[in-house]
Amino acid sequence: TAAIEATRAAGRDTTGAQQQLARAREAYHQISEAAVGRATVGIRAAVAEARRQAEQARRLADEARTLPERTPKALGSLRTRVDGLRYRIGQLDERMSDLRREFVAACWTDLTGGAKAAHTELDAAVAAVGDAERRVTAGEWEAAWDAVTRARGHLERVTETVDAPGERLAALRAVRDDPRAESERTRRVIRDAQRFVLGLPGGPPGDSARQLDSRSALLQTMVGKLDVPHPDYWTYLTQLARIRTEVGELVDRIRQGG
Repeated sequence: TAAIEATRAAGRDTTGAQQQLARAREAYHQISEAAVGRATVGIRAAVAEARRQAEQARRLADEARTLPERTPKALGSLRTRVDGLRYRIGQLDERMSDLRREFVAACWTDLTGGAKAAHTELDAAVAAVGDAERRVTAGEWEAAWDAVTRARGHLERVTETVDAPGERLAALRAVRDDPRAESERTRRVIRDAQRFVLGLPGGPPGDSARQLDSRSALLQTMVGKLDVPHPDYWTYLTQLARIRTEVGELVDRIRQGG
């Protein structure tokens, strides 16, 4: 309460902190009723929850005091990111052109439409920044910070979209130059798992040996599919990654006794 009062006295918005404090008070009220009625079951958990709510209220009050300093700085960073991402969206067509020229459609079809999606998210980020600026002018610091958070989320999605073609291109070129690297990596994972299950007391549990054999067979099938003029390297990469994941999950289940 003291932190909230101090924040309010400084002219800061304490709405979030007050709401959190109200939840903490309600939790403590429930604890008191339980104690009076000798309903001891769950009191310990309720106390912990009440303390957590009170601590959250204090933290929100502390944060509210710093919002007038943090928010303008965050807005400056967001404006810089918007400009940088707008430039990078303009380069998406070039990256997609490289993908189309060097690899079959299955390797890049899922990335089409990236520029449109990025522009949509960027526009939403710009709108959120504008909302934050208006809230700052009105002295509504918590609302301004919420808008900053929304803008950051939109810009993260823009970043993922503009990064994807370049990352895909690099991965495809790497596997095209050395396809054996991925297959050997996957083969080692399978081999290590086979050694693990064969070394268990009583031998491989359940059908684990058969599952590993099937993953090994799938690996060989995928390697064989590269022996064509224009291979689908992306399916090759994703299938091998899936094999490694499935083998790892199988080993984890065995270790945990599942």
